[in-house]
Amino acid sequence: MRQQHPQARVGFCLEQPAVHLIPFLEAYACITLHPINPITLQKYREAFVTSCAKDDTQDAEFLADLLLNHHAQLPVWAPQDSQTRAVQQLVTHRRALVDERTALSNRLIALLKQYYPQALTLCGEDLWRPLSTAFLLKWPSLGAAQKAKPAAVKQFYHLQGSRSATLLEARLALLAKAVPVTDETAVIESFVLRVQLLARELQQVVRAIAAFDEQIATAYAAHPDHGIFASLPGAGPVLGPRLLASLGADRERFAASAAQLQCYTGVAPVTKRSGGSERIHRRYCCPKFHRQSFHEYAQESVLWGRLGGGVLPATTHQRLCASHGGAGAGVQVAAGDPALLAGSPTLRRSEV
Repeated sequence: MRQQHPQARVGFCLEQPAVHLIPFLEAYACITLHPINPITLQKYREAFVTSCAKDDTQDAEFLADLLLNHHAQLPVWAPQDSQTRAVQQLVTHRRALVDERTALSNRLIALLKQYYPQALTLCGEDLWRPLSTAFLLKWPSLGAAQKAKPAAVKQFYHLQGSRSATLLEARLALLAKAVPVTDETAVIESFVLRVQLLARELQQVVRAIAAFDEQIATAYAAHPDHGIFASLPGAGPVLGPRLLASLGADRERFAASAAQLQCYTGVAPVTKRSGGSERIHRRYCCPKFHRQSFHEYAQESVLWGRLGGGVLPATTHQRLCASHGGAGAGVQVAAGDPALLAGSPTLRRSEV
């Protein structure tokens, strides 16, 4: 086809997620990719097949028909530059590790409640922290902890950075009067094996998150737009890269109005009207991680005085905002509401 039509472009309509096909096809300059939300294909199919019957071959035909008749309304895939993609991938994988850390912590809490509930107090609130995992690896059962001398327990907490005398005395008092849930050795040993496994897994995950933090800091500092996002009050070393990953380098796609950005990130509600009724609910179909990033940034913006009031200071406004023709619009954040980073997203890198 390329040999027969060397100047023509080929359109591909892909149902998402197509995480492997898009990187493969985007390398060809003659191909225009149109990633389609599965709901779009579902509704298009149901317009013609009311029985809700589904077939992959038929879906391919519907995708072709959708592309042929509605290609002007379909979104076009525009890959980010390599530096932006690096930040996006690092931030996304770090979030996956944080979610895995949360899942492991919850599993560990569930196991400890069954045979060693005192550990939830002895280890602190966050079981993924080094003190907690080290404690469970050293004393994985109540009997093992009670056999340790008080001096050894004090030394352990001191070496782990816990030096509160009041907290230490409370923990030692708990150990002295604690009664085990069960004395059955076989039951305890089986729980110990699983708890120590989870503790080691948490240690590995925490180290991996720290490694990701270092790589994110390096990639974020080297990005051409680092100065723009670093100038946002409240956007520190964690939220700055996340906002950059959400907005990307091509911010002209949000140039028409702030509502485009709000809908894309999921902070804008959805209104449904029918007859005399009206219902407003949160947006369900959106990138959940982007919405979370903007929500958390709205919370952080409250701590930054004038920004929490609604509009950025003038100096930050000038650095952030530049639309085509020189007309700038402010980047606004509604404090206490979902983040509304708005205004002109076509930020000129040369102004930083």
